[in-house]
Amino acid sequence: MLIKTKLRFAALLPAVFALLIGSLLWASWIRIDHARLDADIAEKVLLSNFELNVLTQEYLLYGGKRAESQLRIRHQSMGELLAQLKYDDIKEQELIDALRYGHQELGSLYTLLLGGKIQAHGQLAGALLIRAQAMRAKTQQFADIQHKRVLEFQRLTDKSIMVAMILLAGVSAALLSLMARRLMQGIAQLNSGVRRIAEGNLDQQISLSTNDELDALAQAFNDMSRKLRDSYTSIDNLNKEIIERKQAEDALKKSQALLNDTQRVSKLGGWEYDVASGRVYWSEEVYRLHGLEKESYDPSHPQRDIQFYAPDDQVHIAKAFQQAVDLGEPYDLELQLIPARGQPLWVRTTGQVEKRNGKIVRVFGNIMDITEAKLAREEILQLNTELEQRVIERTASLVAANKELEGANADLEGFSYSVSHDLRAPLRAIDGFASILREDYAPKLDEEGQRLFQVVSDNAQKMGRLIDDILAFSHAGRFELHLTMLDMNALVQQVWQELEPQRAGRLIEFRVSPLPSASGDPAAVRQVLQNLLANAVKFTRGRESALIEVGGRREANETVYFIRDNGVGFDMAYVGKLFGMFQRLHGMDEFEGTGVGLAIVKRFVTKHCGRVWAIGKKGEGATFCFTLPAETVAKFGTIRLRNTESTITAPQSTIINLQSNKESDHVHK
Repeated sequence: MLIKTKLRFAALLPAVFALLIGSLLWASWIRIDHARLDADIAEKVLLSNFELNVLTQEYLLYGGKRAESQLRIRHQSMGELLAQLKYDDIKEQELIDALRYGHQELGSLYTLLLGGKIQAHGQLAGALLIRAQAMRAKTQQFADIQHKRVLEFQRLTDKSIMVAMILLAGVSAALLSLMARRLMQGIAQLNSGVRRIAEGNLDQQISLSTNDELDALAQAFNDMSRKLRDSYTSIDNLNKEIIERKQAEDALKKSQALLNDTQRVSKLGGWEYDVASGRVYWSEEVYRLHGLEKESYDPSHPQRDIQFYAPDDQVHIAKAFQQAVDLGEPYDLELQLIPARGQPLWVRTTGQVEKRNGKIVRVFGNIMDITEAKLAREEILQLNTELEQRVIERTASLVAANKELEGANADLEGFSYSVSHDLRAPLRAIDGFASILREDYAPKLDEEGQRLFQVVSDNAQKMGRLIDDILAFSHAGRFELHLTMLDMNALVQQVWQELEPQRAGRLIEFRVSPLPSASGDPAAVRQVLQNLLANAVKFTRGRESALIEVGGRREANETVYFIRDNGVGFDMAYVGKLFGMFQRLHGMDEFEGTGVGLAIVKRFVTKHCGRVWAIGKKGEGATFCFTLPAETVAKFGTIRLRNTESTITAPQSTIINLQSNKESDHVHK
């Protein structure tokens, strides 16, 4: 408990006892007044009784109306006094009842006396005297009781006051003694601790458990000693801090100098407008851009600052600055600045606002010299204009060259087609005459001659197949695509069935995962699948247990398909040659072919705006992938695809159901 609280309690205790004593005195005074009032009434009753006796004697001696009237008045007054008497116990009640009853008897006797015969006055007078004497005795007894009670109340009050005073003195003495002892103990501990601190023992801690002002004072001394200790022990730290602050100031000066140099090099300066004071602050670069000296010009006049801009631009910067100050709207403008010294500049000036509690307090921004950039942009615009003109001219020349190239391609395709057709007849003649000679002159030829005729026939047939492939490749270039949605599962199964003669007598496991549909030309996609599956069948010929897999997945706006085999594979170093004309990675003695099939695949896939690629490893198989559009390119009409000079016709159609077999995964052996 705090000392001030204890003192307040000690000061409040006498007041409490005084209030208690006052209450006792007040209650005693009320009881004493009540007893005194009853005693006074009893005295008045005695006096009335005496007066009644005197009046009775006067009436008996002299008679008369006055004495009679006085008797009646005194008797009534005595009754009123008796009515005022109050009792506190049974004895007092019995006395008051007896007095009231005697008063009634006196009234009856007075009535008889005043209205009776003179001969009976002697008897009535005796009776009245006896009754009056009895009432006087009882009244005196009641008065004695009240006087005695007054004395008892006075003695009781005196005793209570004496006991209260003794208790007050005892409690006050005990409380003050306890407070003094606790206070002196705390002061002694404080004195001892402070003396040790004064002697230099800054580690001294004053410990008090009083939880009062002395405890707070002890904690204050402890804090003081700790701060003194920290102060004494941190002199080196203070010196270090001074050194560090000096270094920081030097670094700040260097940073400021570097900032000024950076602003000068980048031609970028900053400014600030304080709304409350109306002051404007410029960085050194802003002064330099305006051709002014910092010491000779005060920028705190925005209207005067605006006059440095070109006349046509002054309206724009004035409006933008005022809207920033009034409405908080930022701005970013490119304006022409006319400095006090030097040539006019193109600058980019920006402004931002700072708000506090919803009120604009600051507008700030920067000014940057963009003269070189402005001139460069204008030069670039001029160059772009010239470039666009050149592009137009170049495009016209490219269109003309493209038309010439289209004509040359058409002539080349026609030439290839004519050459291919013209070569067919001699090749058929060579093959036919070689067969006739071999049949007619076989007995005249030895084995070497027959072998040579067979070589001639085989090469003629090979040349025929090569011509057929060239014609197929040329046809693929001129092929007009008719796009529709394809059921790839059915198409793969149909092509696989058509390859039955090539895989006859072989054990081939054929796996087909569910294939998503795609947009494409049925004939072209069939040719792609046929060439790729035929290659897979051919290049797995040396495997006892061949495996060919077909799968696909939907990606974005295209569908990817793959055909994987476990055949001889190829070296990835030569993957760039796979899809070229007449490119072969295996000798004719290993695998037959002309090297045109994959070129046809690439041409058909490219015409669909798709991609084709291959992944393989020598001796471990190969995977060929190609993509097709996920949806039909157009529902009506003919469109032209990129990277091709042919057209694609996209009629209205649904998915072509090429085969009723709905199985998604088939195994053929």
